[in-house]
Amino acid sequence: MDRHGATYYYNYDTNLGYAGTLQALVTHYRQEQIPVHCLQLEHWWYFKTFTDAGGAIGKTKQPGLPAGEWNRYGGLLEYRAHPFCFRTGWLNFKNPSTAAGDA
Repeated sequence: MDRHGATYYYNYDTNLGYAGTLQALVTHYRQEQIPVHCLQLEHWWYFKTFTDAGGAIGKTKQPGLPAGEWNRYGGLLEYRAHPFCFRTGWLNFKNPSTAAGDA
């Protein structure tokens, strides 16, 4: 795990995407009888600019990940999940931690 606890931001399964990776992780934990009560979905997947609050121009946050408005340092544009990361948005994301049974 990286120092910020962002393992699945940096190392998601590209075949499953972000949402699928999180769902598969919870399913795996449940199979191992490790309880998961909630998932905290962070600002990593929001739309962002290259310009921070101080006016400095940033860059792509993680060059090894696909480029996009979600993969930038800078100010937040919208409190909405970028469709690259969560195709149907937050509201339609089936939170596997609260769903009955496996995700």
